[in-house]
Amino acid sequence: GADRLDRGPASQRRILPGAGAPPYVDFVACGARTGCTVGTYCDSQRVQTVPPLSVAISPANPAVCAGQNPTLSASISGGLPPYSYVWSTGDTTFAITAGTGTYTVLVTDATNCAGVVDTVTVPTQPAATSNAGANTSVCGGSNFTLSGSITNANSSYWTTTGTGSFNDSTLLAATYTPSVADVTAGNVNLVLTAVGSCGPVKDTM
Repeated sequence: GADRLDRGPASQRRILPGAGAPPYVDFVACGARTGCTVGTYCDSQRVQTVPPLSVAISPANPAVCAGQNPTLSASISGGLPPYSYVWSTGDTTFAITAGTGTYTVLVTDATNCAGVVDTVTVPTQPAATSNAGANTSVCGGSNFTLSGSITNANSSYWTTTGTGSFNDSTLLAATYTPSVADVTAGNVNLVLTAVGSCGPVKDTM
């Protein structure tokens, strides 16, 4: 038959490429021919280097607002496709729909090396609250100092159904000056809007 170098049942070895490793390494083995043929015969084997597999759940800091369910996805780098996913929910897809709780994903690839894991906790995002204050009466032509309050909000602002003006509509203790039309109408609504992570909330006095 044809001359060749028989590698035989050599033991398998795992090769961990270091930083900056080439995409592959060619290993060459040579041996002397036996029998009537003289000289040497060489054979080679190419070993592919695969970057380490890693996974990160995205988004990294999710939160749930009332009536919402965020989508969690497994962002993968390195490894060798195809990838397999197993979530703590039992799902085996790239992404899942989540609620409040802690979620873990295990990812493996075609190298049959140990899988990698990432975990994320999805908290409940509290809704903003707004309190414009109690309804009140003022004398015609008088200014009125407000005393609103908010919680779980990043910012707030006042608006009016009338045509008067605020000295600064972003202050909780803003001063409202009624217009002549407000005084003639006899009443006006002042609205405090609180802007939170889960959207705006309004209260009216």
